[in-house]
This record gives sequence, structure tokens and C-alpha cells, in this order.
Amino acid sequence: MIKIAIIIPKDLIKTAEAAALEFKEHIRIIEGSMESGLDSARKYEAEGFDVIIARGGTQLLLKSSGIKVPTVPIPVTPIDVFNAIKEAEKVDRNIAIIAFNNMLSASESFVEIAERKLQIIQVACEKEVEEKISSISNKGIKVVVGGGIVARYAPKYDVKPIVIKTGKEAIVSAIEEAIRLAIATREENKRGERFRIIVENSNDGIISVDKDGYINIFNNVAEKFLNIKCNEVIGKHIDNVLPQIELTEVLNTGMGETELIKNINDNKLMISRIP
Repeated sequence: MIKIAIIIPKDLIKTAEAAALEFKEHIRIIEGSMESGLDSARKYEAEGFDVIIARGGTQLLLKSSGIKVPTVPIPVTPIDVFNAIKEAEKVDRNIAIIAFNNMLSASESFVEIAERKLQIIQVACEKEVEEKISSISNKGIKVVVGGGIVARYAPKYDVKPIVIKTGKEAIVSAIEEAIRLAIATREENKRGERFRIIVENSNDGIISVDKDGYINIFNNVAEKFLNIKCNEVIGKHIDNVLPQIELTEVLNTGMGETELIKNINDNKLMISRIP
């Protein structure tokens, strides 16, 4: 069964639970935002979850954090921003919007369509969120609209936080995308495992490099023929390890050659270079 974790602000837990009821997959919903969300993501990565769904700055943080579990964003729409602004106006007309990069377009679209003069403040990390809220508080702004993280810091500076809410349909859509991604990832992993088995059981020495010429495959037979250990060369550039093979030329030209005789490490070997 596909395992999906949804990391989402407290205000959206019930909406996410309603969306999850439409699916048979194992879906776990966790309250979290930014660093706390990242901590949860690492936990569910260790538990073998297939995909993690998140929103706004949390999703961007997960994507850049180095976790290997793929992430799916919950989009923020101009309608979501409109609804949050309507709620914010009950507090004060002087409103600031704090937006991460993946929320910026929706915020700017709303301001353009509504022809409103609202301050949109772009942020890139949790630290900046607190700094900007502190700054707008000093300027007399009493209400801020943004992702779940604004609810953590705004009360500290006597600013009312309005968390942008996401509709059930957007979460359903994100879950559907997560399921497609999980299935595709599992199939890719199966193909990769089959390829690994073929490579390791081949009677031929096999060396593979990435598009930049760095070695990513060096099988057991290649180790034996060349008297080089795999763990000594993986990640190194082919020209620094085996310049005689001239694989960089194949990368540059896209043209391969077969059954070439090369003298490598005092051994005459027949090699094929395939782009």
C-alpha cells in the first residue's frame, strides 16, 4: 500500500482529513510548519513513506533539505488569498502578506485582479518570517496574512495572524498527484534494481558515467580487469581515473565506438564506448 504523509498547518487538519477519506491509501496527517515540518518529514522518511505532501515554505524547505522522499506541493490560489484577505479586513484594512516563492504568484495575482494596494513581503526561510513580522509590527501593521508559520510568530509581536486556507479540492488533487508519483517512483526503482542485477552479473566489465563524466557505475568485473576498487572511483571524473578510455570524447560528440583495443594498466582490453 502507498504511504503518504501530509504535513500541514493546524488550521487545515480537518480539511486534509476530509480529503484523505476519499482514498484507500495509507495517509497520515501531521500538524507542522517549516522546521517542525522538516523534523516530521525526516521521521516519515525513516518509516518508509513514499511521498510527503506539504504547502508553501514547508514544501520548499523539504525539497531543499536533502531528504530523498519526493514531495508534492499543495498549491495556493488567488481565491485562497482572497478569502484570507476578507478575514483579515475584519481586523484592520492595513494588511501585509508574507509569501514564500511558491505563494508569491497567487498573492500578486490577487492584488492585481482586486486592484488593491497591499504590501507583499517575500521570504525565503523561517528566520525571515519572524524578522519581517517584527518589522511590520514596528510600522503599525496589526494583521498579517500568510502560511501556517505566521501563526507561530505574529502573536509575539502583537500582530493578528491570518493563515491562508486551502480548499479540500486542492488537497485531493495533491493526493492524486502523490499517488501517481509514488507509483512511478516504485516502477523506476524496480527498473533500477533490475539494471543493477544485470550489471553486477554481467561477464563484461561495465563502467558508466553521468552527463558530466563522473563515474556512477563500476561493476565487479571492471574491478577485476582493471585492479581498481569500485569505492575508490565512484563519484570521480573518468578522465582522472581512466583517461585511456576517452569517454569524454563520446560525451562531447555523442558518437560511440565498439571493439576497440586499448592498453589499460598493462593489459590489452577490448572496449566499447556507448553514449
